[in-house]
Amino acid sequence: GDIHDITCRNIETSGIHHVMILLPSQPKIYNIYCSNISDGPKGGKRKVVRIYGNGQYGQGFKPGNMYNIYMNDIRSYKADIALEFLAPVHNAHFNKITQLNPKGLEVQHNPENINVRITNVVKK
Repeated sequence: GDIHDITCRNIETSGIHHVMILLPSQPKIYNIYCSNISDGPKGGKRKVVRIYGNGQYGQGFKPGNMYNIYMNDIRSYKADIALEFLAPVHNAHFNKITQLNPKGLEVQHNPENINVRITNVVKK
């Protein structure tokens, strides 16, 4: 079945890999609301939010399967990328992306995103 109508707040973790991933194959992912997502001051994560879908894991993803995603306050202390799109997202808003790693990237975009707003991006 689809993954939908999820709210998450105050997610902080350290270690390796990623703090949060969105990883659809055949199901759709929609109506996701998350805020205050961070790799924490200890850091160590590769990405804070990573959006998969183009065959990296599983089969059957179609552009348009991820939509109505809203995230606020994504903060990278040491991750190399705060917000990474490896698959397209439709109708989404990502606000307040902060990259504190001087060598890190704030956002890696996907050219196939449709109606995606990214606002208040800060590199410190």
